[in-house]
Amino acid sequence: MMMRVAIVGRGRVGSHLSRAFGAVAQVTQVNPHSPEDTLPENVDYIIIAVSDDAIGEVAGRMTELWRAGKGSGKFPIMAHTSGSVPMGALSIWPGETGVLYPLQTFSKDRELNYNDIPFFIEGSAPETAEALENLARLVTGNVHGADSELRAGVHLAAVFACNFANALWTISDDILRQQGYSIRDMLPLIRETVEKLESLPPREAQTGPAARGDREVMARQERALAANPRLSEIYRLLSDYISSSE
Repeated sequence: MMMRVAIVGRGRVGSHLSRAFGAVAQVTQVNPHSPEDTLPENVDYIIIAVSDDAIGEVAGRMTELWRAGKGSGKFPIMAHTSGSVPMGALSIWPGETGVLYPLQTFSKDRELNYNDIPFFIEGSAPETAEALENLARLVTGNVHGADSELRAGVHLAAVFACNFANALWTISDDILRQQGYSIRDMLPLIRETVEKLESLPPREAQTGPAARGDREVMARQERALAANPRLSEIYRLLSDYISSSE
């Protein structure tokens, strides 16, 4: 029998997970604002895929519905998908709880290959963690156990590796567009930078004027950013970090 999964959330994460698990499980995507309209009565898992600050509220709404007779039988496992929110955010749920955190960036119109996307799992009991691991393994072979503290560290690292990196690409794109180019002209450089991580630690792969200690180039580039003090400060802080790491 196929696993029955209710994914509460219609944003990027909820929509992506609904498509991914929909190929291997019986999935219902639930509107978190009116779950009573679409929440099935019989499910094995309720996966909350909403913004971090809404997780507790949505868990409370699910609890009220279940206690009012929406569900039948035992309480299903409830899990959220956040990297930075502790499992305790689901403490209002009377049944078993956990976390099913996919370490990936999700965009609306981008299809993903889930085979190697890491999923970080936590459960309120060992058997709950095992059940969530089994669910994750329906779509990926890359599954890890991680309690809330470990997962928060992974999420922090992801912010630097993904969100901050993308912000720097945005700055690069802005500079390039002033010269009549765009970030697309940087793609071969970006690809090579990322591909080097397959064989080198990032510290060893570091290049550029700060890594070389080329103070003249750095001073010239800082002067080029003088009209934008915020970018000049970002440049200085990152250059100082690279220089001190060498």
